Amino acid sequence: MFKHKTIVTCIYIFFIGSLSAQIQSVSMKDGKLLINVQSIIYLDSGISEEQGKILAIQHAKQSALDQAGIYLQSHADGLIKPLDKDEIINSIGSLLKLGISNENTEVVGNVFTYRVDVQAGLDVNDLNTRINEIGNSRELRDQLEAERKRDKALSDQIVKFATPGCKASESEVKTLISSIFATEWYYQGYYSTDLNQKIEYLTKSIKLDPTFAFAFLHRGHAYYLASRFEDAINDYSKAIELDPEEDMGYINRGIVYSKLTRYDDAIHNYGLAIALDSTNAMVYYNRARAYYVLNAYQDAINDYTKAIELDPSDISAYKNRGSSFYIIESYEEAVDDFNHAIQLDSTDAMAYFNLGTSYFAQNKYEAAKINFSSALEFDPSFANAYWGRGNANKVLNEYENAANDYNAYLKLNGNTIENAEEFRKWIREMGYTPEY
Repeated sequence: MFKHKTIVTCIYIFFIGSLSAQIQSVSMKDGKLLINVQSIIYLDSGISEEQGKILAIQHAKQSALDQAGIYLQSHADGLIKPLDKDEIINSIGSLLKLGISNENTEVVGNVFTYRVDVQAGLDVNDLNTRINEIGNSRELRDQLEAERKRDKALSDQIVKFATPGCKASESEVKTLISSIFATEWYYQGYYSTDLNQKIEYLTKSIKLDPTFAFAFLHRGHAYYLASRFEDAINDYSKAIELDPEEDMGYINRGIVYSKLTRYDDAIHNYGLAIALDSTNAMVYYNRARAYYVLNAYQDAINDYTKAIELDPSDISAYKNRGSSFYIIESYEEAVDDFNHAIQLDSTDAMAYFNLGTSYFAQNKYEAAKINFSSALEFDPSFANAYWGRGNANKVLNEYENAANDYNAYLKLNGNTIENAEEFRKWIREMGYTPEY
């Protein structure tokens, strides 16, 4: 993290005479890509050494990122999954570590010159891990793309100020440098594993750049994790105000509203997110859950169906849609969904239980019993599966098995259930003794 030095000056117009970054060397050693960059910045007057250093390092970072993308695209075989340059650069993000190997200043005539040698290092194994994570996380992909856009925008602004004849005001330069500091604090906050530290760093980022939408977005998430739900809503709302075309603000605000049981507000926010991006399965899934709680089962089914279309591997969407079908007594459809869930995970005890319950509702007691038994095979402590199998055994006149199952249910639940005495009554009526 760079240290910000406050400079008092009477100069109001700055001329950034020239800015350059040259790649000195690129090499691979022990699975690490090493890029050496020399960045030089010439400033006529009014810019401090510290400010020049910040601008030069930011430009060097951008040059190193571009070079990493070029190198890894042309040497992908055996190193990383084949991707184009921009995809590689987006994936790198904060994995690129910078270090200063040499720096010096000198005055040529009346022009201040700052020169810095930066070594950028990238662990290719870490990059491969991240590329795999990106394939499984839409949120991470969007996050890294946003990071890349911001870094590039800052570097482009530096280059613009360095264009001959361009006049940068004192305010513009200070704003640019504040934005660079804000970005550094943002990275530290986003990747911190300490929740309080995350909030602290993201707050520093926001103070330096109150227009940084993603800093509000991720501080909002930190507040959510800290159960500071109103603070989270405020930050998500600010992120939306700053960038109304970014769907994650609406999605996350919807999640908080659901947490607060404000399901109508949650549904509204998920709808706004879908209007911006109709390809995100998670949003349909979340809205379906809100509809389900409000007993709007057909709306829930419709959204779960869309979520499944977008992500056919989502076992929870199949199970939840199956439960919705069950409630509206569409048992065949429920059976189909629970079977799909089992195809995706043949060890899911809840899917077997729900399938057994659906068969029981259709008076298919043997099939119900088989699936309750499967549920118990994968989760022997699943009390309700004993209850369900006990019911099936009772209807099938297998009273000893039914009594054993009801006793197992009572053993697991004890006197914590309101109808415990009713189960004991059933056991006695079948000619057996309640054990619990």
